Amino acid sequence: GGTDPQHKVFSSPEIVMESFTQTIIDASGKITGYVTHKGEYIYFGTGDREDPTYLPAVNEETTRQDRFYAIKNYWLNGDNTSVTESNLIDVTADSIQMQDDQTKKTTLLSFENKGWYIRLENPGEKVVSSPLAYNGMLFFTTYTPSEDDNAPGRRGNRHIYRHRYRYEEQNGPGGGGPGGGGPGGGGPG
Repeated sequence: GGTDPQHKVFSSPEIVMESFTQTIIDASGKITGYVTHKGEYIYFGTGDREDPTYLPAVNEETTRQDRFYAIKNYWLNGDNTSVTESNLIDVTADSIQMQDDQTKKTTLLSFENKGWYIRLENPGEKVVSSPLAYNGMLFFTTYTPSEDDNAPGRRGNRHIYRHRYRYEEQNGPGGGGPGGGGPGGGGPG
């Protein structure tokens, strides 16, 4: 239980230039056109690199559950609104990637969407290095400390995540949405 404290970011983000398509709809609900805006997606993860062996205690008042974020930044004149986690779509459950939640997927690809995040679900799992975007794929690694206090050097497990960040949707261009799925293609691999 408890509250989730602020997350530490120790690694530099990956920034990918993107174009975002805004659908223009008139008062009757009819699509009247499209406008393309330039911008970027900013990808980064949270984790305490200074204390990589941190594991939340069962009865701890506050616990940390680190995350991986994808924040959409498009350069609109006069838009200086802050983005908080409540503005982002939680894609931890992988329902969008598995294409069993069409409404959430449509929302994710919408121009108004501010981005998405993944809750790292292993106890103590954290991102301790910078992500890498290459050829439409986003890669990031995490570390989960061993729960065995007697393990030599308190070793742990590493995970590599891979997400498709660029793809085309049937009704026009999309970008920045998570994709993939399956081992090594949207989750730990």
